[in-house]
Amino acid sequence: MTLLLALLLGLVQGVTEFLPISSSGHLRLMAAAFGIEDPQTLFDVCVHGGTLGAVLAVYRGEVATMLKGLTTPKWDNPGFRLIVLLVIGTIPAAVVGILFGDWFEAELATVSAVGSFLMINGAILMASRNRGETGRTLDQLTIKDAIIIGLAQSVALFRGISRSGTTITAALLTGVNRETAASFSFLLAIPAISGAVILKLGDALNSGTLDATALIAGTICAFITGYLALKLLIKLVKQGQLHHFAWYCWGLGLATLIWGR
Repeated sequence: MTLLLALLLGLVQGVTEFLPISSSGHLRLMAAAFGIEDPQTLFDVCVHGGTLGAVLAVYRGEVATMLKGLTTPKWDNPGFRLIVLLVIGTIPAAVVGILFGDWFEAELATVSAVGSFLMINGAILMASRNRGETGRTLDQLTIKDAIIIGLAQSVALFRGISRSGTTITAALLTGVNRETAASFSFLLAIPAISGAVILKLGDALNSGTLDATALIAGTICAFITGYLALKLLIKLVKQGQLHHFAWYCWGLGLATLIWGR
């Protein structure tokens, strides 16, 4: 892998991991465009680590609150309560991923499939329009909310469906406000990305070597662009602008379907 390609894939991973346009779909399209099957597993793990670092940096205050919550494991402790809700929200995607993840990759990761799912992703994003100007806060989230948002996250296992887009939209539809929808979605990314890294770590260590410079450059690029993209999307969600990304997904989805014919 060349340095330029590593930077490009790191950029795509960082931007699309948090913007609601599907990182897995974009990486699949980039891989196809450059004539490779997919980014090497070790590189994939490292750039995911970069985006994990970005979300930890942005939400370091909330993460600190959750860590403190472990010292007092009671439901009325906000930090511990949030941990429980995040665990509940993680379970659906974890179960679906373990049971069907390989099948999804084998059968539903073609260029045409990515195009179709991008079109669906646009419809999901448009459903967020005019939602969440007022609503419940993070401290008012319920177990039912966490289950619904978690089920939405499992849909993002399809390449072309955005994890952030589906979870934020689902949260808004449950009646929480925009800031809460964004916060819970991105905090939910911590176990989601961590789980993906752990599951791929064994294969990554056995996948061969990569140029260290390309590996480090891609990871740093993913961290920086991921941090900036995350800050941008939080601002846009608060302003009620999430649905505008639907037009991009529809345009790219249509172009991808034409390309994949």
